[in-house]
Amino acid sequence: MKKKYELSKRNQFTDEKEIEVKIQSLCLMNNLGRKRTSHWWKSVKLTSGKESHNQFNVDVEQLNAFYNGLSRSDPPEEPPVTLRIDSSNWEVPELNVMQVYMQIAKLKRTSNGPDKLPYLIFRENAHLLAEVFCHIFNLSLAFVVFPRCWKLSKIIPAAKVRSPKEYKNYRPVSVTCIMAASLSVLFGQLCL
Repeated sequence: MKKKYELSKRNQFTDEKEIEVKIQSLCLMNNLGRKRTSHWWKSVKLTSGKESHNQFNVDVEQLNAFYNGLSRSDPPEEPPVTLRIDSSNWEVPELNVMQVYMQIAKLKRTSNGPDKLPYLIFRENAHLLAEVFCHIFNLSLAFVVFPRCWKLSKIIPAAKVRSPKEYKNYRPVSVTCIMAASLSVLFGQLCL
């Protein structure tokens, strides 16, 4: 009985020494600036055993197929009909520069969209960008066309549970361009 205890105690010390060596190497790498801080902390958590590796490997194509299978809308049998609007008796709503400035200036912290432009660029330069985006927004409203580059979105799978084991344990989060979201908010304000 004594030998088993000594053997397990000896293994515990070698494990602790291995962990100590790994943590020292991680500290050294962090001091050398080879890894970002968040990356470093993740490595520390994995080394210490506080966070385990995710056993479920997510295949992007299979996850995409799963999300497509959730869609309830059937594809249209016929192409959509283009409606012609008689603009002689219909007034196109217009945004003014101040409305656009206020929307851009009050942007809250949000993740970058597919264009990879951070919200701070827009918020800090709202006084310069308001007139430009006001013109773009008004053209979009006048021609009833949403800019194609703003139609792109980045789909991020977010885990619904702590340790996801199946594709149904993820939900899709769509991240759009910041200015596309601003246009939709301003358009909603015009409609009310």
